Amino acid sequence: MHASGALGDEPGPPSKRGRLAGAARSGAATRQSVMPTVRTLVLQAHRWTGLTVGLVLVFMAITGSLIAYRPHLEPIVNSELLTVPACADRVPLDTLAANARAAHPAGELDYIRITGSEAGAARIPSTQIRVSDPEF
Repeated sequence: MHASGALGDEPGPPSKRGRLAGAARSGAATRQSVMPTVRTLVLQAHRWTGLTVGLVLVFMAITGSLIAYRPHLEPIVNSELLTVPACADRVPLDTLAANARAAHPAGELDYIRITGSEAGAARIPSTQIRVSDPEF
């Protein structure tokens, strides 16, 4: 009756096998939409765990970089704290440390940083005294 010989080209009602296969497909689609598959659950858990851990790692990387570059960032961020009027006389380190202890009696002397200047540089030698104060 037909020249192509294809099975789907026959006129008339669909075969019984085709109706059962269609019903099975629609039932599977209904079950799949109601209950997520294990693959979907694993993918969602993997996605959210990865995003959470990734965010924590990015935060750690940023804060670690700030700590590593702190000596370079302090003059930029706290320039008003590191700028003092010029003085004509040099003060001994013991006097500087005593003045820092008097200004912060509850604190403990953390470090004394002495920066020198290169020949011909605009920056003069300076001393930075850090006191760790429990109030801060």
